[in-house]
Amino acid sequence: MTDYANDSADENDGKYSTETEMTFEGLLKTSLRERDEPEQTPTETVEVKQQAPASNPEPSTSQATETEREDSASLQRTKLAETIGKHVSNGASKSLVEAKTNAIGHQTTYSLAKTTIDQQTYYFVAQITDQSYQPHRAQLVIKDFGKSWSFEHPDVPVDGIRRAIGDQRQRDMRAGKTPVERLSDGQVETVRDWYQNRAEIAFEGVGELYGRDDDEIKVYDQYLVLDFDVEELLLGNDLQELTERQTIVVRENIREIVSPSLTIPQSLADYLKQNVDRPVFARIMFDG
Repeated sequence: MTDYANDSADENDGKYSTETEMTFEGLLKTSLRERDEPEQTPTETVEVKQQAPASNPEPSTSQATETEREDSASLQRTKLAETIGKHVSNGASKSLVEAKTNAIGHQTTYSLAKTTIDQQTYYFVAQITDQSYQPHRAQLVIKDFGKSWSFEHPDVPVDGIRRAIGDQRQRDMRAGKTPVERLSDGQVETVRDWYQNRAEIAFEGVGELYGRDDDEIKVYDQYLVLDFDVEELLLGNDLQELTERQTIVVRENIREIVSPSLTIPQSLADYLKQNVDRPVFARIMFDG
């Protein structure tokens, strides 16, 4: 995992007009407080319930103090997120990676970017969804942010690999064809290692001058996404332990194999299914 802070990216100014009216509903995602909870949809606001039901016992002094500290930290991050949002809306941010889709609202722009506040650089993922064109209104969501950023590759679930082969076997039998061979345990591990290797190569140098062209790597929600062509996908002959037919099935079902490890809105998942043939994913993470 590579950590990026104060990098020398080949940056472009953010494309956010100062005339755009931004609303800040849903500015700070639940993921900033509890990453293990299911993500909210982009239109949901963040609510922090501070009062326990009357039937619950009173918290101890130490518990109350810890809760107060957590609430204070949450409020501070919310305030900082609002400040970042204002920098986004007035164009005072630099985009590292961007993407656009019509999957949510009229048009949604995702951006991995950075901005400087009080001489401190912050990296963040922002989502801007157009609400109307006349007059132009947009909703801004700061997904997450930090003083540095890195990424990790989603795990490739064994069940996803076996399911892809199993589903193809059923289709083959219904069509009267010889079904594709099942994968052995060793072949399953080969597929997992292969995808990990492809993902590491895919995002090598992202955000740096020697990385891939900006238009090759996109950011959707909190994920970097690259659509590999077939030649790149099979480079290195990492799947040589699989038969030709098994390789084809795995190659054509990458999205379905990896999807269980992703946490993205269904509308965005549908968009990627229709527009990205062989996606490789990396989840963006922030520190500080």
